[in-house]
Amino acid sequence: GSNGKTTTTTLIGELLKDGGLPTQVGGNIGTALISLVESSHADTYTVVELSSFQLEAVEQLHLFVAVLINITPDHLDRYDSMDVYAAAKANILINQTPGDFAVLNADDERIAKRAALTKAQVLWFSRKRELSTGVFLSGEQIVSRWNGVEQVLIERADITLLGDHNLENVMAALCVGLACAVTPDSMRATIRQFKGVEHRLEFVAELGSVKYYNDSKATN
Repeated sequence: GSNGKTTTTTLIGELLKDGGLPTQVGGNIGTALISLVESSHADTYTVVELSSFQLEAVEQLHLFVAVLINITPDHLDRYDSMDVYAAAKANILINQTPGDFAVLNADDERIAKRAALTKAQVLWFSRKRELSTGVFLSGEQIVSRWNGVEQVLIERADITLLGDHNLENVMAALCVGLACAVTPDSMRATIRQFKGVEHRLEFVAELGSVKYYNDSKATN
């Protein structure tokens, strides 16, 4: 996505690790992907943050689960238009197969219209509306409907991350957890204790009834 990649990548890594899966995290998040090659095995889940700059040159990249959180105006000093920028992001989908999963934001028009690029099973998420299949916000609960089962994954009050955008990040991460067969109980426990990433809406202190946050590394 344009925003939220580092937070979502970090949370997905924690969800999979806590779910008992051998997991490593790298890419644009700060650990070079090439440094993870020797520690990667057939049963390893490698969670990778990818920027549009990296996705521009995709030829053979094949992801078991690809996630597109949002596409908003950014890097337009590099791209001729939003469509060109969005096309670079959407390269994350192009080599997927029917045995893979694409986690897509149903509320983002640019993402929704590129869903046809993937042959994978699509897991939608939405903060704004109920979905027949996927993960969505219903009142004060995040609910999943998938494989004929409807269940409450977590209460909104149990999420410590601030902001509607972080609800979307959590829903995207929950979709990945479902695709990787992590149990809802395990994911719920992880999200309850997840405090976010340093320098992104990071609570610093409260002085004179004013709360101060460090947001110095957030994208925009």
